[in-house]
Amino acid sequence: MATAYWYLGNADSCDRRVQQALSYEPNKPNTLFNLGLVKWQGKMDINGAVADWEKLLATNPNYEGKDKVQQMIAEAKKHTGVKPGTPAKPLPQ
Repeated sequence: MATAYWYLGNADSCDRRVQQALSYEPNKPNTLFNLGLVKWQGKMDINGAVADWEKLLATNPNYEGKDKVQQMIAEAKKHTGVKPGTPAKPLPQ
């Protein structure tokens, strides 16, 4: 359901659904990864995104996408002066 909200452009509803999923598995790596994306790309909540990704790395030290997450943290931190809620450019695929 969170993915559907994301593609509909509703970052707030997506965020709520991802948070709900984390209530069942608080350290699930892919869910933390996605929550960071929603906060960064959908809500321009840099600090929230970085916190979620740092939790991902701390609770899942062998995460196979560790390098990508570290790169995204560095990229997100470049936007720390952007006002929360400002739409962000999509990540390159």
